[in-house]
Amino acid sequence: MSEPSIAVNPASQIGAAEWVDILQRNPHFLDFLKRGIRAKGNLIVGPATIVQPPQTIPRDWLADLAAAFASRAWEITTAEETFEVAADRNGFGVKRRLFPDLSEGEFGPGHWFYISPTQRTWSPEWRAVENAYRLGDAALLFGSTFSSVEANRRAKQGEGTPITRLKSNRALIIIVNRVTVFGANEPALPFSLLRQGPMRRLASARRIRIAEDTLVYAFLHELAAHAGRMTAGKASLHGDATVESIDAELKEMFPKDVEHAHTLQVSAALNAAALALQRAK
Repeated sequence: MSEPSIAVNPASQIGAAEWVDILQRNPHFLDFLKRGIRAKGNLIVGPATIVQPPQTIPRDWLADLAAAFASRAWEITTAEETFEVAADRNGFGVKRRLFPDLSEGEFGPGHWFYISPTQRTWSPEWRAVENAYRLGDAALLFGSTFSSVEANRRAKQGEGTPITRLKSNRALIIIVNRVTVFGANEPALPFSLLRQGPMRRLASARRIRIAEDTLVYAFLHELAAHAGRMTAGKASLHGDATVESIDAELKEMFPKDVEHAHTLQVSAALNAAALALQRAK
């Protein structure tokens, strides 16, 4: 029988061995969890059950983390998150997009729709990967969980999510490992001569790498607060008291706020992009 594991998509910028290295060397990742996690090919092998050492703080989310591994229903990949500012009659709007690193021929998230009793067609779910905000309201996403047909069957009623079309037929966890804010930097010559166009857009981009503490937090959050609970038929969406409690406990593992620094970086870059647009008028 296959070992409890999370698969890593071949297109992911962080492979299974690197994920294990990141977890193993992180000083805030629980030591007793480190002993149960290893890489095997494209798999992150983990525990089917977790027994806490005596005289440690009880952590109920460990059972949900183990459930994600035990289900063997999940695949993980990295993603780029992009932000673009545009002027409109109300000031400035911001469009956020997620670009999961997937292999050729894979899609998601989306839905299958039957156009006849024997034929179906695939429809992307753009709302799951594209969002619009006002400047100042843009939210930075560090990870997201998308389901599969099988995972949706196990999910609590009403809590299924858009599915992805992976070759493995697993459900998908994405971890944002890089962020790009377009228009935040003044491009150097010769690109500054190009007033518009894709070359200037790329040249003016500000790129932000996500810190390892934040990657570890996002990994645990998506597995314990969402994936494991979904496959166990428990409430797995934000707004549920248990899900919010798990998130708070995970954040307490780290001495610094894992979201704050990156949120400030993105906010500063968005303001710089808006200022550049204002000056260009």
